[in-house]
Amino acid sequence: MIHRIAWIFALTLSTVSAQQGDRLWIGNAAGFAPSGKIAPGSLAQYSIAFQEFPPNLPFETPTLTLRQGTGPEIPLDLHDGGSLSGKIYIPENTTTGPATITLKSDTYRISTDVEIVASAAALYAVDLSLTAQLAPAASPVQLTRPARPGDVITVWGTGLGNATSGEIEASIGTQPLQVLYVGHSAQYRGLDQYNLAIPTGAQLPDTCYARLNFKVRGAATPSGYIPTGNAATGPCRHPLNLTTAQLTTLDQGGQIPMASFTLSTFVSPASREDAGVDFTPHPTA
Repeated sequence: MIHRIAWIFALTLSTVSAQQGDRLWIGNAAGFAPSGKIAPGSLAQYSIAFQEFPPNLPFETPTLTLRQGTGPEIPLDLHDGGSLSGKIYIPENTTTGPATITLKSDTYRISTDVEIVASAAALYAVDLSLTAQLAPAASPVQLTRPARPGDVITVWGTGLGNATSGEIEASIGTQPLQVLYVGHSAQYRGLDQYNLAIPTGAQLPDTCYARLNFKVRGAATPSGYIPTGNAATGPCRHPLNLTTAQLTTLDQGGQIPMASFTLSTFVSPASREDAGVDFTPHPTA
């Protein structure tokens, strides 16, 4: 009886390694894609893809570490971390080069190789709509208050690394924007701030979904859309011709009931009966 109890106790404390086919994905927390490239001083997103879901994986907060070469495992700070996915902060003093990130709990362990690069920037967006503000009042860019010529807008991201304002290019459509400020947020670790000026007299796309093009060191980065317009007042122009009241509802987080109808026409080969013609071959005279 004593031996049986000891065996059960040892089994409870055992660690389950990742199954073949399990993957730990790592990427930029703003424009998450499992690229495996992350920059010092940034937030990275982690996510586990299981070949077969481990039945004994606990829903507890895991520990994540980073190791470079033969150096020690460095604990990483978690932001909104869970057992399956979450965000981690990459220390600003991390050197560039290959590294290994390991996720482990009491009963599970998995690692993946990543590359620490000087810059791997992306902008924060919700359903491809950028989180943008009007400076200096910090009021949001909205459908009923789009970005206009002469405005200064602020967008947020992560992964800037050591890139500087002179290495940033931004435009709305074909209209270049002036980069006024680029830097890390003083309030939130891993958050980058970009202040962009729209020139007075600029011609912007008159739409609620204008693409903000963004490049760091010549490479396009994950971005999104913002409402823009050229008129001094009024909302943006929605592709569904929504009214100002409807756009206000959307700005406030509400929903608008919509209906769509589809009319389809099908064409099929005519049968012999439909044609009313006798297709039976007749011998020629």
